[in-house]
Order: sequence, then structure tokens, then C-alpha cells
Amino acid sequence: MRFLKVSFYVFSAYISLVFIFYFLQEKFIFQASSLPDHHQFDIDKEFEEVYLNTAEKARIHGVLIKSDSTKGVILYFHGNRKNIARWGNLACYFSDCNYDVLVMDYRGYGKSRGQRSEQLLHSDAKWLMIICKKNTAQIKL
Repeated sequence: MRFLKVSFYVFSAYISLVFIFYFLQEKFIFQASSLPDHHQFDIDKEFEEVYLNTAEKARIHGVLIKSDSTKGVILYFHGNRKNIARWGNLACYFSDCNYDVLVMDYRGYGKSRGQRSEQLLHSDAKWLMIICKKNTAQIKL
């Protein structure tokens, strides 16, 4: 009888943890760090800030680092933590290899604004890829 009682409590605790992690999973996955609009980036190369507005009234922010003679464009999405301020200088490596690099912040990261979800992240990535293809038809993406 005691075994059943202990098993019930262990099982209940396990189920509770599963529900907690399920409903809070986006908090664990998306560890965003926003920046004020006036933030100045410390990137070792010359760059241009890019702002794109989505159909859902969100604003996607990115940094475009151009090379002197480009072989193509790299659309770079950083990891799930921080923002471009942390990842911008890493993109300079690709610029040194003669690629233009567009580093984007997800919604809610850096200077980007808007509600964030995995589905919106995927749709934003596809949308940005289409924009890059349209604007760089003569070079490889």
C-alpha cells in the first residue's frame, strides 16, 4: 500500500513538471535580449542597419555587412540567446571571405519588435529569404 502511495506522488510530480515545461517551453527556448532603438553597435566592419516591417505589424531589424567584392550573400540567423550585439562580429569573418552578410534579430530580440513564436520565426525566415533573393538576383544567396 505504501508503495502505491509513493508511486502516486512521484507520478503526480512528474506529470506536474511535464505540464509546467510544456506551457513554459518558449521561455526556455527563446532567451531574448532586447535593445533600445538608439543602441550603437560595436562591430569591427562598416555596416548598415536594416529595418523591415512584416504584414503582422512587427519590425524585423538586421545589420548588413558588405564586402569589397562579393561572391554572394549570407543570411545569418543567430542562436536563441541574446541579439546581434553579441553575434555581429562573428559575421565579420564571412565578410572577410568576400561575402555580404545580413545578420537578423528575431522578433523580440535586439531592436526587432513583435510577438514571437516558432511558427512566426519560420515564416519570417522564409520571407527574408525571398527579399534577399529579389534584391540579390545577380549574386549567389
